[in-house]
Amino acid sequence: MKKILSFLFIFFIFNNAAQPQTLYNLEGKEFDFSKLNSFKKVILFFWTSQCPYCVIGLNRLNKNFDFSKHKDIKFFYINIGESKTKISKFTNHLKLVNNIKENIFLDSFGFLSEKYNIVAIPLYVFLEDGKVVKTSFFLDEKIIEEIF
Repeated sequence: MKKILSFLFIFFIFNNAAQPQTLYNLEGKEFDFSKLNSFKKVILFFWTSQCPYCVIGLNRLNKNFDFSKHKDIKFFYINIGESKTKISKFTNHLKLVNNIKENIFLDSFGFLSEKYNIVAIPLYVFLEDGKVVKTSFFLDEKIIEEIF
């Protein structure tokens, strides 16, 4: 029994250490998500193109959100498990502003989804100094003011 537990413990440690920390955006730019704590305030938006509420959330951010008010917050839009080709076509169809489009990262293998225990989408994860301070299924000015 001790051997099995030892093996599982070692497997868990090495398996988690081996997970990729780098994701790529639609232009192929990489970002090492292990360095999220280098930003004071971060919002991660987890979504897929198949989720109607995710699409509503993206459209709301695209058309109604004033990013100039929140220059101190770094936004990342994390697509879960879809191909670069599919998401490129999808984002072109939505006519997303560059502020959103250049910060869409593809979580092809579910690394970040697993790290932040994402079990439902759309989901906004609010980080301060690299630590989760809140999660929400919705985002507006009031929520941001309350959190940050």
